[in-house]
Amino acid sequence: MKKNCGLGNNIFWCFYESIIIGARLVEKFRADAELKRMRCCPKTY
Repeated sequence: MKKNCGLGNNIFWCFYESIIIGARLVEKFRADAELKRMRCCPKTY
C-alpha cells in the first residue's frame, strides 16, 4: 500500500489511497453502528 509514498511524483496517489482507505473504514464503522442501533433500539428514529 505504501509503495508510492516515497516518490515525490506519486505523493498525490499515496494521499489519495489513504483517503480512500480512511473513507472505507469510516463507512464500515458507520454501517456497523447503524446495525447495532437498529437492533437494540429501533424506536429512537
